[in-house]
Amino acid sequence: MTKREEKEKQAQVALKQLIAQVDKDPYNPEAYYQLGMALTEMKSYPQAEELFKKALNVFEGQADKQALLHYGLGNVFYASEFYPEALKEFQAVKDSKLANEALLMLAQTNYAQKQYQSCVAFALTVFEQDATNTTALKLVADSLMALGSFAEAKQYYQKFLKLSPANVEVLFSLGLVKLVLGEDAKGLFTKVKQSDAKYYAKMQTRLQEVEAFIKKTQPKDKAGD
Repeated sequence: MTKREEKEKQAQVALKQLIAQVDKDPYNPEAYYQLGMALTEMKSYPQAEELFKKALNVFEGQADKQALLHYGLGNVFYASEFYPEALKEFQAVKDSKLANEALLMLAQTNYAQKQYQSCVAFALTVFEQDATNTTALKLVADSLMALGSFAEAKQYYQKFLKLSPANVEVLFSLGLVKLVLGEDAKGLFTKVKQSDAKYYAKMQTRLQEVEAFIKKTQPKDKAGD
């Protein structure tokens, strides 16, 4: 048996156990959530969607129990790239315990739709509640970079690196931002190359695009020199 077949077999066993848990305790929203997320992990999106919708009907009128199921269904839609539907589900989460998780997914869904201003608003709200949330910080920085707010993006990438200094994606993005701002970025790119040569090689096209952008804008910047 190959590793892949072994993994699939283990997943099927786990799935049967989760189904049995739902059958054993059909009025426990957590049981539906665990099963739904397992189906999502397996990319069985239609089955996961059907399960969560069925569960929402089971707990109709019980907003506290439906919150987790709306969140789960939102994740199914997000994973299957049905972003407007995902937004609707995350907005339906009315539970203070899940509030930050739902806001973070709202930020990620808006980022996936290139709605960068909305992404910044949601991600900043998460960061205000949890100053160690690196996912929120990266979403803010990436969105600001996409909006062309390079100086602000730099600040948030630097905040991220104080919490997670070895993240090659953020090190590389900070390098790009510094290049655009006319600052020295060689040290950052060297660090990325030493840490993950494959990632560095993969990102060369992006680096060349930024360098081309800088060359294109430089004459205008230096016209008055």
